[in-house]
Amino acid sequence: MPQYPDAAYFTLVPDWICKTLSPSARVLDQGVKRTIYAREGLAHIWFVAPDAHTLKTPELRDGQWLFLEILTDNAQSS
Repeated sequence: MPQYPDAAYFTLVPDWICKTLSPSARVLDQGVKRTIYAREGLAHIWFVAPDAHTLKTPELRDGQWLFLEILTDNAQSS
């Protein structure tokens, strides 16, 4: 970020965000918000679900989210 804005929001899209998923916001974060992030050109998201012990790492490619990895406890799958 070239200069920290004096505002309550940012207009510069970050390269990456990490969302901690709660049961009450899981559908919103992985649905509507993910669609907005794609529209705005966010490249990477980490979805951390503490209750499920999972980390999902989607990457935006050609306007679509591709899940690169889904990590659960000590196990890993792609």
